[in-house]
Amino acid sequence: MKKAILTVIAAGLTASAAMATNIDLSVQQTNGTNAISVAPGATVDYKIVGTLTDGVNEGLALIGLSLHFTGGPLNPANTPLDGDFTCANPMRNFVKMEGMTNPDGYDGTVIGGDLIQAGGAQNTINNTVGNALFPIGAVLVGVAKPLAEGGCGPAVLLTGSLSVPPNLAPGPYVLRIIQDGINDPFANVIIDGEDGTVFWATEAAGIGTVTNLTINVTQVCDVARWDSVNTHTRSGQTDLVVPLEISNDGLFTEPRSGLKKVVVSFNGTINAATATAGNVVVCGLKRGVTPDTYVPVDLNGVGVTAAAVAGDTKMEIIFEPRLPDFARYTIALGGVECSGGGAAQAGTGGLSRVLFAIQGDMTNDRRVNSTDVGGCRTQIPRDPIDPAILTEVRGDVNNDKRINSTDVGFARTLVGNDARTIPDPVCP
Repeated sequence: MKKAILTVIAAGLTASAAMATNIDLSVQQTNGTNAISVAPGATVDYKIVGTLTDGVNEGLALIGLSLHFTGGPLNPANTPLDGDFTCANPMRNFVKMEGMTNPDGYDGTVIGGDLIQAGGAQNTINNTVGNALFPIGAVLVGVAKPLAEGGCGPAVLLTGSLSVPPNLAPGPYVLRIIQDGINDPFANVIIDGEDGTVFWATEAAGIGTVTNLTINVTQVCDVARWDSVNTHTRSGQTDLVVPLEISNDGLFTEPRSGLKKVVVSFNGTINAATATAGNVVVCGLKRGVTPDTYVPVDLNGVGVTAAAVAGDTKMEIIFEPRLPDFARYTIALGGVECSGGGAAQAGTGGLSRVLFAIQGDMTNDRRVNSTDVGGCRTQIPRDPIDPAILTEVRGDVNNDKRINSTDVGFARTLVGNDARTIPDPVCP
């Protein structure tokens, strides 16, 4: 059962034959537009704006409406209140009135997934606290009346949030005001010239233009993770992956022979035409010649290529030559889109990552010291290394697919490289 119908019994709130004044209703996202694109699982904040079509009245006295979302169930809405008790925030004076069968008050009642009978009325009958079932308090005139006619202008009648189901298929959905002959919107206005003597006489307003909110649900392609990939040489080249976890952002170091390839994995498919070098930004910082100074890494000679791979579920970014060692880098994506439309979102992996290139840093502490040299020594001999064992991957300092005395000696020559204090690069 989802039918809940207004039966107003208070004098001054009774609907009469519709007069010339109508109220236009618009369901909008919070920035004022009537369309938005989101991914499944997103939260959409909305508002409903009402505007009376003329000034032959003293403003809105009563409003009621019901909402339906074609993509799933709704939650109760919110009365748009804040600390500004002025004409700019008029709905503070509207509360549920006697005769509405909506038990949840101004914010509406959810019945069968629809939000039924949200809204309320002002105290146009000059009621007092002795009869609390009716609205009490002062009446604010000019609500939703056009500014050009001396009113308050468009009024935000209702605010709320809805949750797009996480398994909702891509496509257009609508948050709409119900107009089915049963739960139609309704409104009263204060009659022109009323001053509140005895009570504020009201009359019914018609429903004018109704504009609903279209919610375009796009295919998900948020970032799942980033990986640094390096090729270990000798017979049968092998790409070995060192994961970049979001919890370690700014802590991960590439310990092999510099940053060569970064692979960004997405939950879903991306538009391959947007997986380009033009949508990749990279910048770096390194230590200066004097203590505690840092200078940008000169990347003028580094070429960047990018492409969608793995069925357009990953984006491969290649630097040629490798990004210089002993530096801190920011790599960011901008303009990458999902195959079904809409921008790729940060997801669990983030749209940008901070990482270090420090060859020899086997222990991932952003420096090379005796611990790294000893760590390499404990891995001898590994021939070939096991790509599933992270310590073996990180211990192959010279990328020849094995760990031997050459790696130990190489790590020893790099002892003293310490990048811990290099700040995050901020790309222009």
